[in-house]
This record gives sequence, structure tokens and C-alpha cells, in this order.
Amino acid sequence: MRPDWKSSMASMGVSFNAPLDAGGLLVGEKVTLEFELSAVKTA
Repeated sequence: MRPDWKSSMASMGVSFNAPLDAGGLLVGEKVTLEFELSAVKTA
């Protein structure tokens, strides 16, 4: 199973951000979280 979840930083109440030396920001406005899950049934 491999679900994903998309959200914006503002909707999660996160306002932290840091400028990078090469330009741009450390954390973008949109966030995608991906989870890879596996399970094994034991006897």
C-alpha cells in the first residue's frame, strides 16, 4: 500500500521558512507526504 497526502503549509499551521544561500526557500508552500506500508501476518 502506498498512499499519499497533499496539503499546504498554512493549513497545517506551519509558518517556518529559511532562505537558501543559492536562492529559494527551505520549505515550499505545498507539501506531499508519501507512506510506504507493508504488513506480515504471523501464525
